[in-house]
Amino acid sequence: MNRFLFCFLLLWSITLSTAQTTYKFAAVQYPVTGGQSLQQFLDKVEGYIVEAKQQNADVIIFPELCTFDTWPLATKMSEQEVCQQIAQNITAKFFEKITEWSQSHEIAILAGSSPNLKNGEVYNTALMAFPDGKTIYQDKIFLTHWEKDMQWKGANTLNIFSTPWGKTVILICYDSEFPIISNQLAEFSPEIILVPSMTEDQYGLRRVRWSSQARAIEHHSYVVVTGTVGKISESWDNVGQAVFLTPSEKGFPGLLKSGDLNKTQIVYAELDFAQLAKSRSKKSHLYPAKDQAKKEQIQINQHK
Repeated sequence: MNRFLFCFLLLWSITLSTAQTTYKFAAVQYPVTGGQSLQQFLDKVEGYIVEAKQQNADVIIFPELCTFDTWPLATKMSEQEVCQQIAQNITAKFFEKITEWSQSHEIAILAGSSPNLKNGEVYNTALMAFPDGKTIYQDKIFLTHWEKDMQWKGANTLNIFSTPWGKTVILICYDSEFPIISNQLAEFSPEIILVPSMTEDQYGLRRVRWSSQARAIEHHSYVVVTGTVGKISESWDNVGQAVFLTPSEKGFPGLLKSGDLNKTQIVYAELDFAQLAKSRSKKSHLYPAKDQAKKEQIQINQHK
């Protein structure tokens, strides 16, 4: 073997052995209190980003509709008018700063979501930004009754995108509860599902939490959920808790990490994607979504 080839193979083997397979994720239990100016809100968000970077996080995740922190505390506007104002005056500037901060702080950022005006319609849109300048937008597919009352529009497209840690998908809160989405994801085998949420009581919190655990089992994947905490008013509560979920297989705890219920904090966890790939490759481990993708349609017989 000539010296050049030997050196090349040596460098290649070193690169393989030192390639990053474990990533540190930071899930923000974000306090939505309302009354924040745009600048106050941006400063608050950047503060969490700086803190996560200081803790050597690779990815930081904010919850759904965190821009509601700018909701005016005393206003004669209707809820629909306030949402329209946030969509028109806050969201684009927020997303622009997230894209900028991802590059300047060198950390991937899921900016939760915000009402977003597109072609005269308001969507509930999440943005994920990467240090290399790449951005991914995901609109919420299934809307809650309140979102429908606000006359928002649901999307029809779910984006699966490649990241340094693996194939990733964003399910915004209620979207995590729908089997049809999970069924259609089956053939794509996402390594991780990110679930930014906003829930106002324990019932909503549990629906998202338990549905997300089902997604982790079905797709033999990681799922990270985070939510808003705090009150905008006495009648508007946020009940939130971040959780890091794993497959329910040997070597995985199922629930890897959880935050303190309703407490403002950043919850950190390291996710080992090499361990996930090894587990997925074992025939002895169950992988429901993969098995489902091979199954022909099931006939249902109804008996009276």
